[in-house]
Amino acid sequence: MRPRTWRSTAAAEAAVAALDAAIQVHGGNGLSVDYGLPPQWGMARLLRIAPVNSEMVLNYVAQHALRLPRSY
Repeated sequence: MRPRTWRSTAAAEAAVAALDAAIQVHGGNGLSVDYGLPPQWGMARLLRIAPVNSEMVLNYVAQHALRLPRSY
């Protein structure tokens, strides 16, 4: 697994956290189309599962970088 995959996983997690905070700040309006947050949240959420699930990346890091036993 390439380091790029680790970086993209971290970036996707950060994007989802930032969009969750933005939606929370705007309250109920955060889900309206006027602010444009729902499509961005959907794309950020998609990046967490494609092309490689973040859990698969974390398992790989635990097994190869941290030398932990397989957890699956």
